[in-house]
Amino acid sequence: MSGSLSFPSGGFQQTYHYSIRGRVIDSHQNPVSKAAVYLDPPAGAHQIFGSTSDSEGKFYLKEDLGVQLKRKLYVTAPTPDGVPCLICPPFNLLPRLNGSIFQGKSIVFKPDEEINIGDIPVQIYYGLIKIRISNKNNEPLLTDEEKWRLLYFRIRAKEGKVVAESGISIYEISKAVNPVESTITIALPDGVWYLEVSLPGNRGDRLKAGGWLEIIPPYDLKEIILIPPSIT
Repeated sequence: MSGSLSFPSGGFQQTYHYSIRGRVIDSHQNPVSKAAVYLDPPAGAHQIFGSTSDSEGKFYLKEDLGVQLKRKLYVTAPTPDGVPCLICPPFNLLPRLNGSIFQGKSIVFKPDEEINIGDIPVQIYYGLIKIRISNKNNEPLLTDEEKWRLLYFRIRAKEGKVVAESGISIYEISKAVNPVESTITIALPDGVWYLEVSLPGNRGDRLKAGGWLEIIPPYDLKEIILIPPSIT
């Protein structure tokens, strides 16, 4: 069996070389450009292997130090550049995330093999949520970009359990935040979600959306307003 040896955590294990190519399509068999394509990273992996489909929907992924031959392939629709994607692939890194649409497509490689998977449909689509954070007078609250760096998001699934939590990067702030309006646009996948936001210096008092956010076709932009109860 071909491959090489690596020595993580003081031990050794067989590693493999393989690659996969294909074309991402939508429900009408049209190619999808800028789709995100990821292989699931095994436990303890130091790298995540992903790619983006080109203008014809084609993608190519190569892994030179794979430690397992049975993998999952995740394919998601594109989101606008810089918009925070709080539930994003590879989904095996979010163990509390349930639902068949997040399970990916099973792939079994052979050492030194390239698989042409052909057409593969988008598994997950995203809807955009525009969040406005205001004071009790409905005036913009976070007009300083620096404060957005300390914002913390928590996403709950319909069962009530937390499936993802994250801050946002400086790049995402530059692209997705409008400090004049005190708004940010985020992306959430198909499903029903509950959003909580912690403000700078107010981590114990989370802002909560007034209800569940249902992300379904046609994925129209949703707008919500969050008002901290303790801030005027």
